[in-house]
Amino acid sequence: MNKALIALCVMIAGSAYAADADKILDLQKNIHDKKSGFYSENEKWQEEKINLEQQYIHLKRAVAEKEAYLKSLKSSAAELKTEAERSRTRIAEGQKLKTGLETSLSYLLEKLGAEAAAGDEAAVQERRDRIEGLIAFIAAPDVLPAEKVRRVMEAYKVEADMSRYAEIRTMSVNVSGETLNGYVLRSGGLAAFFTTPDGTTAAFFNPSSGQFERLDSKYSGEVIIAGELVNRKRMPALVTLPVGRIEVK
Repeated sequence: MNKALIALCVMIAGSAYAADADKILDLQKNIHDKKSGFYSENEKWQEEKINLEQQYIHLKRAVAEKEAYLKSLKSSAAELKTEAERSRTRIAEGQKLKTGLETSLSYLLEKLGAEAAAGDEAAVQERRDRIEGLIAFIAAPDVLPAEKVRRVMEAYKVEADMSRYAEIRTMSVNVSGETLNGYVLRSGGLAAFFTTPDGTTAAFFNPSSGQFERLDSKYSGEVIIAGELVNRKRMPALVTLPVGRIEVK
């Protein structure tokens, strides 16, 4: 009886012990699984930390580069602004010089026009048309200043060359209110003389009055001789004609 009871107690205790052992094993397995999960998560966190640190370093470097680039852009913008101010100043100065140059050239053309108007009527129109064309050329906005200067200087050279030019023409002129046919001798832009073929009337062009006025008839022969020299019909000879201020008696 006692042996059977003892055996039963042993069996019950063994069953309880086995159940507790299973629980302990399950608990240990659970702890092991959690530790494994923790280690796995920790490794992931470490990798993510390293990745984040690398990204941080990369971003920090990128920010530094962007800041340097932005600083460079600001510096370039400041230089461009300064250069733009200089350009505006140069443009304003250039425009001022251009205006001054055009004013000076216009003044020179006015002076040239006054000189061109001092000839006899037949010679004046061509010169006047040329000068009027030059005035319009100077006012053109799309013409370079250097070209304007060149054309005006060229016009002055033409006028200067005309002072060395002489010609004689057959034409009618008005002398003291009387229309006469004869010869007009031009000596460049210096003077113009007239004579009738018979030599009875001589005249000179007076720039002040803008018309021909009578001269002593003794100059008629000189005008004819000068015309023959111009046309190479006579050997070179000395011709005496009043050039400059002529006082009519």
